[in-house]
Amino acid sequence: MRIYSIVFHVLKKNPDENYNSIPPYIEIIFPNHLLYKIPTDIIERNHFKLQSGYPGCRVLNSTVNEIGSCSIFLKKDSDIIAVSNMHVMGSQFITDSTSYVPDLGNNLPKVVIGQDQSIKGTVFRGAFNDRLDVAFCRIDPNDHQKVSNIVPGVGKIQGYYNATNNYNKYKEVKVYGNISKLQRSTIKNVSTILEFNYSTDNLSFYHIFYGVSCLEDSVTSGGDSGGIVIMNDNQIIGIVLGSDGKNTYYLPYIRIKDYFNAIVL
Repeated sequence: MRIYSIVFHVLKKNPDENYNSIPPYIEIIFPNHLLYKIPTDIIERNHFKLQSGYPGCRVLNSTVNEIGSCSIFLKKDSDIIAVSNMHVMGSQFITDSTSYVPDLGNNLPKVVIGQDQSIKGTVFRGAFNDRLDVAFCRIDPNDHQKVSNIVPGVGKIQGYYNATNNYNKYKEVKVYGNISKLQRSTIKNVSTILEFNYSTDNLSFYHIFYGVSCLEDSVTSGGDSGGIVIMNDNQIIGIVLGSDGKNTYYLPYIRIKDYFNAIVL
């Protein structure tokens, strides 16, 4: 967010308000040769928790060793839900190009999320067809405090935006994925057809997505699937499907919301 502070971790804060061993700010010269006054803060031990889950962070389906990216965290009732592609979170259940919606049985995909793989979750719903490639993962309640919708270098996601009309062509966007990190591009087409051959070690078939969007250039790599696409006002507009080497394609978020209605965390 380009807002800095220097945080001191102490066993216990001194109750004496006149005790000024730590100054209210520290002057630092940045690489641009400008002098900044960086404010300080003091936090007692155990009151500070690192968040390892954020939009664009790593998602691993350990069953098939499929790596991708998380796009956003949602909240529905008491659940916190991570969103990514079905071909990332539940690729072992894709048998052909038709729709797949898992039931709530015991054989659901287990995934780990975060750069340190510390966040555990279970996929409880998903779809892979000509309009959707999306899966929803229920985060373990013990890991709720580890996630946030703050994108590194961008800030907090501010809801969603329907960018599927032609008014949004040529608008600038930001893309964040596990491999490529923060990238910038421009919307080339808000509704196009994507044709490709889907293949895994045990499966291969021809597939078509209708009404997906694409960017002017390719700004993603393998492992960025499921990453987040954001407008400049930090509203999510889609999740990454993949790239053909020339353009990056993404699934409009409004279509995901119509399929599974939940609020942005």
